[in-house]
Amino acid sequence: MRFSQALIALGSVACVSAIDIYLHPLSTCDTHNFAVCRAVNPDMCCSAGTRNHWQAIQFREIPVEWYIQGQAHSTTDCTSLKDTAGGAPTICIENGLLGYYYGGRYIFRGKKARDVTQDSDCTRVQPDAIGLANGTQYDLAGLSETQYNQVMDLVKKDGEDEALHQAIHTLKLRSIN
Repeated sequence: MRFSQALIALGSVACVSAIDIYLHPLSTCDTHNFAVCRAVNPDMCCSAGTRNHWQAIQFREIPVEWYIQGQAHSTTDCTSLKDTAGGAPTICIENGLLGYYYGGRYIFRGKKARDVTQDSDCTRVQPDAIGLANGTQYDLAGLSETQYNQVMDLVKKDGEDEALHQAIHTLKLRSIN
């Protein structure tokens, strides 16, 4: 009996470890350009660095049987909590007029607020893909730091689609969907 419970628990954790964290340049999680850290574990902080701030952070691919707390931080290492929200299968934390977010992470929540556990140390990961308002996503693998920052700057200027499309073509970014 214990073995089957352990297998179920391990399988559930494996599902949860594949949460995607979306960084949005506008104060909404609706369809616009975005940067995304795919398959992020709870000990990771999704951040595009100090020069890249965001107005909304979204958490997707959350299994409905889990209660996850999404966190938006005002630092790139996710040590300065600014806003939180919970739920499944998606969470959207919209900033409004309260400044910017520099990183996002999530933690597992118990049924009671005191059950929340959080390790203050987490590994920072950069977005590994970008997405356009039309739903197309592009892999950022292999870009130099300069190229990466160029793409992030264009993603944040939601509505500058021609320049972003030109950069995608010039850098030969690979479509992933």
